[in-house]
Amino acid sequence: MAYIMYRVFCATPGELEAERRAFYDVVGEINEAEAMPKNILLVPLSIVPYIVNKLPYQPVVDANVAVCRFFALVLHDTWGAPTRNFEPEYTLAFRLKADPAAAMEGIAVFFKAADGAQIEPEILQLKSSLQSQRDQQSYEFAGLDQYKQQLRAQLSDWLRVV
Repeated sequence: MAYIMYRVFCATPGELEAERRAFYDVVGEINEAEAMPKNILLVPLSIVPYIVNKLPYQPVVDANVAVCRFFALVLHDTWGAPTRNFEPEYTLAFRLKADPAAAMEGIAVFFKAADGAQIEPEILQLKSSLQSQRDQQSYEFAGLDQYKQQLRAQLSDWLRVV
């Protein structure tokens, strides 16, 4: 049986490795429960764990984002170290979503609760901006289980629009 494949990129700074791994688990669950019965497969993409400097691979990362239908960004208190910062990928995804010729259809941002961490002003500004826009998908989660639940709901929503 042939499946229609939709790529989903998950951008996570290095300290959110558990969330990146959970992304793959949830995509697998959604594929089995919802996508495959519709002859669809969600194809999860991210950078491999423990790469502390993605800059040498930036053209490949950008190319992967460009072919994705959906983009999930997971943030905590920072965009990440300069060598593993996902602000450029978020900006690219946002530009692609506005381009009718591009594949990008949906962007969701997941904010991990601060837990006393000092949050960078840029992250606070992004969070505030997304919350004030009705058409932007953003979530705040306290733990891994809540993140998985929110991600599962977002993936299900995206499956309804394809």
